[in-house]
This record gives sequence, structure tokens and C-alpha cells, in this order.
Amino acid sequence: MGYSLLLLLTFLSVPFVIWLVIKIKFKAEDIKIDDIINNIEASGELLFSQNCGGRIGFTNYSMGFLTIQIYTTGIIITPGVFGKRSYIMKDEIKEIQEWKGLFTKGNKIIYERNSYSRDIIIYANLDENIKTSLSSQTL
Repeated sequence: MGYSLLLLLTFLSVPFVIWLVIKIKFKAEDIKIDDIINNIEASGELLFSQNCGGRIGFTNYSMGFLTIQIYTTGIIITPGVFGKRSYIMKDEIKEIQEWKGLFTKGNKIIYERNSYSRDIIIYANLDENIKTSLSSQTL
């Protein structure tokens, strides 16, 4: 009986240990992202802020469920009510294009991080001065 109880406890503890290792790894990444976001907020002037909609990857956010804040040093994006904040540094932005969907229009922000090109679409009308300064990197 003692051997099977020990075996059962071993099998039950393995998923917990895996969960704990993953949780610690992602917590460290969250702290790093929070530090970068805090630096963007502290070192730059807020140029634009709006609750809007958009698409990040394959996830679509309805109007009002995506918050975008544009600072002189980068962009902070907060998806949904409980979403994790993310960022795009100014020097990662390659281009900002006009985007038109079936029922919405907005801007497509193309950026590159770690040699991997990505894009997000925001359903907000950005001022021409903001688009020009972000895409030309002259802020």
C-alpha cells in the first residue's frame, strides 16, 4: 500500500512542478515587459490615447476593447478588460498603412522584432503628424 501511495503522489506532483516552472518563467517575462512599458511611459510624452478596436494576430477586438497609447518612445497596447499590456518600440516600427475592412477602417502598423515581421491593425484614425513621425522615426 505504501509503494502505490508513493507512486500516486509522484504522478500527482509532476504536473504541479511543470505548472510551477512555467509560471515562474512567464512571471519573469511579465516583469521585464512591465519594466519596458514603465520606461516608455516615463521617458516619453503621450501623443495619442484612445479606446478603439483592432486585430492583433488572429484575435479581433471590438470597438472599445483595445486601448492604444502612443508615446514619443513607443506604443502601448492593452487588449480587452483583463488583457496583458504589450508594447512596440518606436525603432521597431517599419511602416504605418491605411487599412480598410468591410465595415471598418483604420491603420495597419507593421513592425519588426527579433528579425520577425509582425503587424497589428487598429480601428482608429491616427493624425497624419503621428503616423509620419512614427514611421519616419523622427520624434
